Amino acid sequence: MGAWLANTWTATWPNLLANVLWVPVVWVHHRVMKRHITQLHAEHQQHIQTLIDRTEKP
Repeated sequence: MGAWLANTWTATWPNLLANVLWVPVVWVHHRVMKRHITQLHAEHQQHIQTLIDRTEKP
């Protein structure tokens, strides 16, 4: 029983460690990138609207 538990643990802990480390890292990366992309989109929309307003004015 002890050998089975040791073998199971050595096969399982790297996956648990990966989930403990990478899941929060991926979540934070996703949130940061989403904010950055949203901000860029708003800036681009504003720039495009400025260009449109310039071309419409004589």
